[in-house]
Amino acid sequence: MTDEQNYLFDLNGYLLIPGVLSAEECRTLREFITTLHSEPESLPEIDRYSLSGPASFLLDHPAIVEILEAIATGENHQLTVEKPGPIAPQDMPGYLQTEDAYPFRCDGSFSIVRPAGKRGLSPHAYPRVGPLFGYQCHNKKIYSGLTRVAWELNEVGPDDEATTFVPGSHKANFPTPGHLLEHGSPIMQSYTCPEGSLIVFTEALTHAGGEWRNPDFSRIAILHAYGPILAQYHKLDLPPEVIEAMPPKRRTLFRGVWGHRIGDPAANVFYDRENQAM
Repeated sequence: MTDEQNYLFDLNGYLLIPGVLSAEECRTLREFITTLHSEPESLPEIDRYSLSGPASFLLDHPAIVEILEAIATGENHQLTVEKPGPIAPQDMPGYLQTEDAYPFRCDGSFSIVRPAGKRGLSPHAYPRVGPLFGYQCHNKKIYSGLTRVAWELNEVGPDDEATTFVPGSHKANFPTPGHLLEHGSPIMQSYTCPEGSLIVFTEALTHAGGEWRNPDFSRIAILHAYGPILAQYHKLDLPPEVIEAMPPKRRTLFRGVWGHRIGDPAANVFYDRENQAM
């Protein structure tokens, strides 16, 4: 992450990166998500998920990998190994990463098709249930225990509302007064962006599903959650066949939530059916 990105993410709790996907990628993904919502039975069973089929590549898109390595792990370490095998704990900081595995996990995923006049979830901030899932910044190192990445597959205009935020609320020390914690609150803000943009935000930030106002097309978006490999917040319930259709490194986003097994010197790096977090 650049100095500017670090500053803005820590200041606001979210980061907007415009125009990451091409027009053709957006078109393909819009068609897929629309079908997923309207005619899921027309898709192969393993493609009936917002992180499968033509959308699978978004899970580890290059635009988000370095950001998640910086903010979702609590570490800045990278260990390169030639092949899978036993790795002594002292040789692998945080049991986090090899060149063949990611140092963070996919913690959940869903998609949105929201026509004009419809709203999403009311303003909320979670999970403020302890440091594993909260937001911290110490010694210029950001840790976002649960991080959401939203891919906007249609343009978001100045009169629309996609996801709305209370900027800076991820660091608030007091509960939000009830009259401010509602749709239309004057402290809630949204964003504008071209199609194919991504928004990264910490789930500790107060956010909501805004009221979409564009009568010409729906808000179509894919939202993935990520977290450290030693913690899981959402129950994903993803069939192993969906994971196994992915390239090997992408599968490591779904490995089990553990760091050490007594009697086994190997770190938790690689995915298989016996090491799957659901």
